[in-house]
Amino acid sequence: MKRFAPLLLVVLAVAVSVPAAFADTTTPTQPQRHPVARIRLELLRLHLQLTRLEYRIACDDKSSDRCTQFTQKLVTRLTNVDTAVEQKLTTLNCTSDSTDKRCTLLTKMDAKLKDLIQKLQSGSAPSSSDESGLDNAAAGLAAGS
Repeated sequence: MKRFAPLLLVVLAVAVSVPAAFADTTTPTQPQRHPVARIRLELLRLHLQLTRLEYRIACDDKSSDRCTQFTQKLVTRLTNVDTAVEQKLTTLNCTSDSTDKRCTLLTKMDAKLKDLIQKLQSGSAPSSSDESGLDNAAAGLAAGS
């Protein structure tokens, strides 16, 4: 008990001072808008990176059944994402001459998704520029939200 009391006091002192030490007292230069949308888009970007790695692993041998199955599964999922992007474009009433940043970025993402789906369906492997283009579009959406 003699050792426990001083240890308890030290832990309590640290517990009280740590939140104050890590508190952010600066004011943000730009107000944060739509933090949930940013998080969702960042998750999308991370999912795309993970999928790229999974594709490289599964399709080390392009002629394998594993690669074919993974590619079909990937096309299905990307088609679902593309459908969601198109629905969002419709919801935002985006047209080809829209000046809204979200519309511009979603339109770019939609085009890149369609191109990537077409490449996967034709049997050609997506290039790193296709994948990084999607990453950049998702990152741009996250920053522009």
